[in-house]
This record gives sequence, structure tokens and C-alpha cells, in this order.
Amino acid sequence: MNRQRNVDLCLLLLFTILNMSNAKVIRTKVAILGGGMAGVISGRTLWQNGISDFLIIEAESVLGGRMKETQFAGYTIELGANWIQGTQNSETGKENPIWTLAQKYKLENTYSNYDDLLTYDQNGWTDYSDVIDEAWTIFDQVVVDAGARESMNLEDLSFSQGQSLRGWTARTPHEQVAEWWTFDFEYGDTPQASSMIEAAVNNNSSFVQWSDASQFVIDRRGFATLVRGEAKQFSTGKNILFNSIVTKVEYSSTSVKITLKDKRIIIADYAICTFSIGVLQYNDVQFVPTFPMWKQEAIFTFKMTTYTKIFLKFPQKFWEDTQFF
Repeated sequence: MNRQRNVDLCLLLLFTILNMSNAKVIRTKVAILGGGMAGVISGRTLWQNGISDFLIIEAESVLGGRMKETQFAGYTIELGANWIQGTQNSETGKENPIWTLAQKYKLENTYSNYDDLLTYDQNGWTDYSDVIDEAWTIFDQVVVDAGARESMNLEDLSFSQGQSLRGWTARTPHEQVAEWWTFDFEYGDTPQASSMIEAAVNNNSSFVQWSDASQFVIDRRGFATLVRGEAKQFSTGKNILFNSIVTKVEYSSTSVKITLKDKRIIIADYAICTFSIGVLQYNDVQFVPTFPMWKQEAIFTFKMTTYTKIFLKFPQKFWEDTQFF
């Protein structure tokens, strides 16, 4: 208790010094760190519950977070999130909240038909759809096996080990392509580097909980239209700070002090942190005091993968009229 009291007194003294200096101090009840989907929905929820004294702090010049678009060759392309994964469960009626927002804002999207596929190798078109089908069968079996392991509290395995237990090892080029198509394309990493149980949880939380439909966003306004549209419900022009990079967060039982890269200071009673796992893992923001070990363990348990999308524009179409090949 004495240690905490000393920390609070030190912060109070620091705030007094800051007020006497030229440093710009901004005060708010609740500071929301990050203007992506989580940050904006946090602001919307506060607003809907009668709390208007909050401030969203966003590093970019627009809201959106992982939803971020640019212009390329006359098209709007997504640099980040691109799919609505899972729409509505036909049996339970449960709907993906992203799908709900997509309909609300009439977001243009198109169904990704993964069966609309042509297979090629070094010899050109070669039909090895039977290998693709086998890979999908193995994937579904490993997902079921993962659920059984979790229910019996058995040790987790890599997804690759789960495949091996089902008799699958990708040796030939065709098998390697099939494995990439059924796993790497979705998870942004290899089965060897991925948890069997958590990969299954990921699959089930989207494609079983809602539906197996994946809708590819092609809206000229950008996927982030959802985020920016929701922000309009509460945005006053003063409760969102753009181009504001957080470098340090000092917190106690009574207040939070947030330091920005441009030396501005934000003092809040509470803070909601919506930074991505990547930001937290790479210590882009210093937290004082440091997070307890149990929280650090939870953060570092996850792996932040890099999903690289490459967009090309050709003078004319030369491929078959299929979605994937």
C-alpha cells in the first residue's frame, strides 16, 4: 500500500510540474488507445452508455487500424483485412457482427468460391484436384481431432503433427501446393509452426459458429467504411486525435499518463488498450510498470505472422474464367 501511495504521489507531482511547464496536457475521463475496430466500438459503447468524456488516440490520419486501403491502377485495394469470414449460421441464426455492419453500410463484396479452382504445375494445367480434395479431408479430420484433444485435456500438437497422425505428409509438389491452399493461405504460416488446437478454434469460431462463406471486400470506399461509419455516431471533431503516436503509458490505481511522440501528454482516469499483439510484442510502446508475467505470457503465446498480398495489373486478361488457380 505504501509503495502504491508513493507512486500516486509521484504522478501527482509530475502532473503539477507538467502544468507549470510548456508541455501540452490533455485531460479526459477515458483514453482509448487505437482507432481500429476495437477502439471505435469501445468509443461507441461508452457513448451509448452515457459516457461522452473519452478520447481515441490514433497513429494514422484515418480510422481503421488493420483495415486500410489505397488506390492502385484505378482500383481501391485493401492493404490489410480483405475478407468477411463467416456470415450467418443458417441453423442458429447467429450472425457475424462484421457481416451485420457490412449490410448496414451496403459494403460491396463477392463470394470467394474455393471450389472454383484450376490446378497448374510446371507443365501447365494439370488436374490434381483429387490431391486438393484429400488435403481438405485431412484438414477437417485434424480439426475434429483437435476438439477431442482439447476436451480430454491432452497436450497440444502442431497442426502438422495432427496431419501426420492422419497419414498426411506433403512430399510431392502437388501435395505441397494442396497443403498451402488448405492451410497456409488461411493462417499465414505453415502447419509446422501452428497450434493444432488453436488452428481448430480459429476455424470453428468463424466458419462453424457463423458459416463457411468468405466474402471478399471490393468496395471502392474501403473495408474501413465500417469503422468510420460507426465513429460518426459519436465523433465530435474533438474526441479523436489523429497522427498521434503513443510512446509511453504510465498507469496506477488512480490515473493513467500517456506520452505521445510529439511530447504531448494525456491524463486519463482510465485507459482502454486496443493495440495489436504485434505492437505489444515488439515493445513499440513502453508500459510503466511493466505488465505482470501472466499477462506477458498471454501476449507472447501468440505469433504475429506476415501476410503479403501482391497486386498485379495486366494489359488484358489471359487466364481462365475462374476465381482461383
